[in-house]
Amino acid sequence: MRRNISSLESLPDDFAAYAKVNPAYRDDLDPRLVEEIKALSVKKTRDELVEGKIVEGKEVPREITEIALNLLRFQTALKVKMVQIEGNKTWAERGPASEENFEKSPRTFLKTAQEVLSNPMDRIAFERNDKIAESINDIIIDPRLITNTLLEDLGLNKYIPAKGLRKELQIELRAEAIPEIRKMLSHLEAIRRPGQKETADEKLNYFRLMRIGEGENKGYVVGTQNIGDHKILFKSDIYSARRRIEHIRKDYDVEVSVLYRIKENLEKFRDKLEYWKKPEKRAELEQFRDGMLKHVDLLKFVRDDHKQEMKLKIMKCLTFDDSLGRPNPNVKGNQLTSAIKYMGMRAMNISGISREIGGDGDIVRALIAEQIAPLQSFYDTVTELHDRFAILHKESLQPAEKEKILGNLENIKEQSKSMIFEPDMSFAAKFIEQIDKTIAAVSADDLKTGAKEFVKMFLIVKLKKTQMQMDRVYSQLSLNPDAVEIGPMINRLEGIRKELAMKNVADEISTKEYDSAYGEVYHLLNSLKTRLVELKEGRESEKVINRSQKIAAKMKKDQVPLFEMDVGEVPTERKLAVIEVMKERLDGFSFENLVRGLN
Repeated sequence: MRRNISSLESLPDDFAAYAKVNPAYRDDLDPRLVEEIKALSVKKTRDELVEGKIVEGKEVPREITEIALNLLRFQTALKVKMVQIEGNKTWAERGPASEENFEKSPRTFLKTAQEVLSNPMDRIAFERNDKIAESINDIIIDPRLITNTLLEDLGLNKYIPAKGLRKELQIELRAEAIPEIRKMLSHLEAIRRPGQKETADEKLNYFRLMRIGEGENKGYVVGTQNIGDHKILFKSDIYSARRRIEHIRKDYDVEVSVLYRIKENLEKFRDKLEYWKKPEKRAELEQFRDGMLKHVDLLKFVRDDHKQEMKLKIMKCLTFDDSLGRPNPNVKGNQLTSAIKYMGMRAMNISGISREIGGDGDIVRALIAEQIAPLQSFYDTVTELHDRFAILHKESLQPAEKEKILGNLENIKEQSKSMIFEPDMSFAAKFIEQIDKTIAAVSADDLKTGAKEFVKMFLIVKLKKTQMQMDRVYSQLSLNPDAVEIGPMINRLEGIRKELAMKNVADEISTKEYDSAYGEVYHLLNSLKTRLVELKEGRESEKVINRSQKIAAKMKKDQVPLFEMDVGEVPTERKLAVIEVMKERLDGFSFENLVRGLN
């Protein structure tokens, strides 16, 4: 299909117009812009390890059609950014920051957001006292940096281009998401525990996790995360945020372990240097070196250029040839000492980051515990003492009893307002709505209705308990799949289902309007259990078998450690495939939407 590239005729004019407002596009051009323009027509192949040597990737010309399409994307991005600059007073006053000045600017969310959303040549250096809600509208968002993953993580799937859509049209569609991204980010507030006052230090420096304070995404968490060379933004509920933190902490701990393993191996190599100098050990040395380089590839959060630096240090240490390829085994001491020190420093730096991430996890876990405390207390009290509740067992109340019940309900209502994160916030909203109905009925001396509304209060909290039980199941599937034992997990899911099926309180009171919601949860639990039973009996679906084959191939390729399994356990790849399918099922189930639909 022929593509319409006629708009490229105006590219010089569009470029010139942008150059008027951005000095990086003038005169000799910013070196970063030169590289960006070069990448439109030339691509570089990956570096490769060939016969024990790192061979740098080559520059390969792109096809003419690909160049034209890249130019169209470049042109479209210029136009989108130009619209954001016109009338932008902050840009007019400060202009784009140099690379050095941006790096020196204080670490605030505005800086982090630009690292994710803005071209390096379009970034503004903000001050600590610049307010997010106002200044987020001033940053220049490059539509090419709005990835499908970013749109998914922020819950803006409607802006994800359909497969096959032309590249320039993809950019235009992504650009339509910019106002919603700004709106979501403008309502961010620092995360703190319920009732905790905002501190100056917290306001200025704590920006890895923030809460959306207004709009349709109110109560959700926006966070930032570094993955190698990339920084991402994500949106999630408080439980998913906790799991993500735990994942990151776990991955960082793995990285520290790998770095220390490299360091220890280099130390052992240094201790046996005379042994390795022997010419007959050359093949063994090359094998040892290749294994060390593969260790570096396991480092997920280390930037590619830093990985390359590590590999070069290892290469220099683990060879007895000089820069000209001549044997020279007597110059290794200093190189080994330098590399060992470097690996140790990297491990210490990552350990520091891991501790900071751990601090984030402590805050989030405390938030969850404090938020759910009122509902947990209500659930336990009603479960244990419901036989003594006057609202459930009397046809009329004495004035003192009535006053006490209404006071208790108002107190529970007030406590529930501290639930400000999703999905807990949705449960709290429905719970409070149900409290109001109960209060209205008791106030009108309609105890029959009051009892029914009170039981619904209990059933909402019972659903909340199930949501938390399922979150713990998800956490185990996600964080510790190697610890999942099929039999006990089947029993666990069945136990949750049985507990959910028992009303426990006032069986004689009909609440059929909640049957549909409970039925959806039963179906979820049954479907998860069915997957495990099929796995145990060796009759998995074709979908699971196909996925397990892909997992097995990846395990072989990446040398992923196998799980330690009991005798008679199913193959690891089948187990992993079933766990993936179960996680997808849980990902697609929204307790928030379920509770919002209750009457």
